[in-house]
Amino acid sequence: MRVVSVFALALLSGALACTVACSLDASGRAVSEPGGDAGSLNDATSGDGGVTDAAADGDGPAPDVECPSTSLTCNGACVTTCVGCSAGASLCPATRACGHCDKCSGYELECFACAGGTGAATGFCAMPARKCGVAVGNRCACRYGEPMDCPGKSQVCVMGGADGQCLSCGDDGSLNITCANGLICNDNSPAPPTCTGS
Repeated sequence: MRVVSVFALALLSGALACTVACSLDASGRAVSEPGGDAGSLNDATSGDGGVTDAAADGDGPAPDVECPSTSLTCNGACVTTCVGCSAGASLCPATRACGHCDKCSGYELECFACAGGTGAATGFCAMPARKCGVAVGNRCACRYGEPMDCPGKSQVCVMGGADGQCLSCGDDGSLNITCANGLICNDNSPAPPTCTGS
């Protein structure tokens, strides 16, 4: 059985509650930044310890229980983080369910935040028009030009930070750059940008 984090849920809940751009303080809590993009799900982080996710381990069907308002769901089971969820490791803010962002209507942009740039990656879905909104200090680190260092297959590695930083395809500065999946980040207006063949 997989153990998931109460700490991560507290951070994610704080990020969901932000009405302006957020970042993580020194203790890993979400804090507001003035002048941010309203409604962004900006930053979260993960850790270990918490409740068990039996459904993610394939130990049978997900329990039919009502989750507390602070919980997320993974295959119908109440969890505190999407890390390790077999349905997908990104949080859909519209449903509070773990999964893949292409199944999160209106929030198709897959984003990742890494506390302090080097913490464990936490995935979440964002509105393509609003971008990911991850504060610079919480973007996942990479070696410049090495998108395979990024946690998401639809991410690119651009110059920033000490060496490089990961941006999701669709974030400002990500177009026409090679994604971690080997394809190129293209503008597919009116559809969200995606990593495609050329």
